[in-house]
Amino acid sequence: MTSTTPASGGKSDAATPAETREYMTKLSGRGYAQFRHILVQLPEEGQSRASTLARMVTGRRHRELLLYLLLVSCWNWLEENQEPLAAATWIRALTSKDGVTWSPSTLSRSWKRLEELGLIEERKRDDRLVRVVPRREDGAEAYTAPGGRKDRWNTYFVLPDEFWTQELFAKLSLPALAVLLVVAKETSYQD
Repeated sequence: MTSTTPASGGKSDAATPAETREYMTKLSGRGYAQFRHILVQLPEEGQSRASTLARMVTGRRHRELLLYLLLVSCWNWLEENQEPLAAATWIRALTSKDGVTWSPSTLSRSWKRLEELGLIEERKRDDRLVRVVPRREDGAEAYTAPGGRKDRWNTYFVLPDEFWTQELFAKLSLPALAVLLVVAKETSYQD
């Protein structure tokens, strides 16, 4: 029997969902993920400030929000990964006894909806796997890591890895998750 890494998606010795999330966050190497404030609210005054979070909440896109958060959380190592993650790995990472249920069809629909929302730059087949490239949190351009806090389009807040490893992602309803993201954005300049 061949051993596989927790994020590999192989069939033998498959990791548990908790081990998969632990491994994926460990590969990110920071202990947290950065998200631009524009995920929650656009900075332009005098215009609608509703952003991606508002569209996801009003559209009841809980799965898509979780999937996008995980994609961005892992992007710093996924971008360099030679092989895309298998659908089974994404499903395993998002699976929890308390959370929404995931299957290959719900994952595929969620990727498609993220693409429709403009949050996926590219979704292409690589043999049997699908390589997914995120767009910036407001969907306006290709994703790059936030460059700092100097301009209003790149200010960011962080979600600690515990969001994934302690299964907070699964325990929070969509409205509760939205409140968490708003509070994280509004308090990002405070200790």
